[in-house]
Amino acid sequence: MAIINSRKDLFRLAKKVHKPLPLKNIFHIIKYSILANKHRAEIENFITRLNILNIPVTAEMLGVVEWPYIHNEWDVKTKLNKIAVHYEIVSKSYPHFMYISTAPCYKICDFDSVSKGVFIGIDYAKWFTREGELVINIFRDDLRVASMAFTIGVYEDDVVAFVGAVQGIHAGVPEDESLAIFKILTKDFSGLRPRSLLLEALKVVVSKLGVNKILGVSEQNRHHRHAYFGNNQTTVFKNDYNLFWEEHGGELIKDIGFYKISVVPAIKDLSEVVSKKRGLYRRRNELLTDLINTVTLG
Repeated sequence: MAIINSRKDLFRLAKKVHKPLPLKNIFHIIKYSILANKHRAEIENFITRLNILNIPVTAEMLGVVEWPYIHNEWDVKTKLNKIAVHYEIVSKSYPHFMYISTAPCYKICDFDSVSKGVFIGIDYAKWFTREGELVINIFRDDLRVASMAFTIGVYEDDVVAFVGAVQGIHAGVPEDESLAIFKILTKDFSGLRPRSLLLEALKVVVSKLGVNKILGVSEQNRHHRHAYFGNNQTTVFKNDYNLFWEEHGGELIKDIGFYKISVVPAIKDLSEVVSKKRGLYRRRNELLTDLINTVTLG
């Protein structure tokens, strides 16, 4: 995308963000044009940084001028910088990750021998575009059983992974069917729930990308609670992010609205496990060790 040189360029940008172009979108296009003009310097800086990396600047990226990205309180400059930093870091470690698309998914680990049709893959999914640049998923054949959207960044001079989404099976699958799938996979993976297994896979992946810690967005600051979606501050969502992070040893950093999670694998010391459960945890430890040894990023 070229540098913005005029108000016409801003208007063209607004039409890309708010498409298709029915009459009802005129208001949104005008509103976006005004916002884009206000943040023109930040937008131009962002475009320049991605042009240097030969990364296409998409309407989804520049939509953050108006809509939220990962954290409901990040301002425009912060949001654009987070996206740019992600690509600047990834370009040095695994440059092919800059061009991952929705299909085909980039498979990083195959668990078919443990649970039929199950594998872990990374892709880019537009429906997660406001929650992260990459999405790691547990698939059962072509069904996304669990997903986490994340963006690589920097916090206090450490390379981190900002996680903006922790989701299960989409609403189009009946709840009883979803629960049945979760139960089967939990049993197959020695009591490790799909989202817990996915977090362990994320630890392995981001460690290979040079990440020192994971920062999971808090329930209060998830992007859904941004004013863009109306008054959602008191809405009770089905999946409470705080509970998930706390269950996995997350420590809330109140000042920034994220939970800090270690990238160290959750492998249990069997001497600390009661004897009747040691067999279960031994199998789980073997599973996590296999995960660490088999995940490949190419």
